[in-house]
Amino acid sequence: MADPKPPYEILPHTADLRVRVWGPTVEAVFENAARALADNLADTSGVEEVLKQEIRLEAGDRTELLVGWLNRILYLWETRRFLFKSFRVRSVSERSLVAEAWGELYDPARHTTGTEIKAATYHGLEIRREGDLLAAEIVFDT
Repeated sequence: MADPKPPYEILPHTADLRVRVWGPTVEAVFENAARALADNLADTSGVEEVLKQEIRLEAGDRTELLVGWLNRILYLWETRRFLFKSFRVRSVSERSLVAEAWGELYDPARHTTGTEIKAATYHGLEIRREGDLLAAEIVFDT
């Protein structure tokens, strides 16, 4: 059964890409932020989950971890042309993250690219509680 509510939404922004993500746990927020990024980089509907990439990060706090996580995904796209389709954050503490991402290498004959994204930014970034959910708004530099 499909989620009745998508895990992210695109918000208006004058120049860049701004998304709001949410989930019941901090791990879900990180996964949904990565999904929003991946879905905007390319059409992920045809991406096969044939390669796995483990990602480990350390940072000063969860906000830095979120930016670092998203920028690592961008780095793997820019340097290796790795298109990710799904994500599993195994653990997030205040200062470290362990996660896995699945996807495949970009094939211009099969994949359609989307928005050119340069970086996740700290602009207005905050992970906050909204009722039963956690949420974050992220601005990507395009």
